[in-house]
Amino acid sequence: MRRWALYANGILVGLSTLTSLAGAQEGCKPLNEVIKFPALATLVDSAALVAGLPAPNANGPAEVVVSVLTAATAQAHLMDSVAADLGASVRDRVLASLKPGARNAVQAFRVRVVLNQPASVFVEPSVLCDPKPLTPPGRASFSIVAPGGPGSPPPRPRNVQPRLKIGVNGEVLQVDLGGGTGYPDGDRSLRQSLEGQRYEPARLDGRPVQVWLRDKRVELVR
Repeated sequence: MRRWALYANGILVGLSTLTSLAGAQEGCKPLNEVIKFPALATLVDSAALVAGLPAPNANGPAEVVVSVLTAATAQAHLMDSVAADLGASVRDRVLASLKPGARNAVQAFRVRVVLNQPASVFVEPSVLCDPKPLTPPGRASFSIVAPGGPGSPPPRPRNVQPRLKIGVNGEVLQVDLGGGTGYPDGDRSLRQSLEGQRYEPARLDGRPVQVWLRDKRVELVR
């Protein structure tokens, strides 16, 4: 019987790639390409929205921008600091005017409401900023005992590209190892290492959101 000690940097290309990419990406990027972005009529009943708007105030803002997350229960928040009553009223009107098919059309978007008479409404892509690691990557190790003669190569665990659910506080809420390494001890050690990572949370239009992070891809949790 021979014993081999195997380490994460030899097992998981996906783990080191995941961490380095997350750290290297400073960027915030639109969730959707502008040329493929759904039309206003697909997302919002603009006539109903404008009909319910409060009267513009000469000392108030010229426009209000509302970020909408089309989850099972739609959520919205104001992009800028505006008068509380006015901002809340516009936000509520935006939520009330969402089309039933908006959730199937896009995960999130912005609604820009220009209050000058006549009022006008525009939609544009939301911007998602990737999570960034705050702690150095951990190391996961485990030993395998297997029969083998002189010169026999050590067993090779399967390569894994972890998928992490990162919460609004930057904690790792869930680890998905897919098919795993093929060794329970390896999966357990790797999972513990990944669960100990901490991140600056992803931000959707400036608001912390839950995301799935895997290799180069960052996706909203819906």
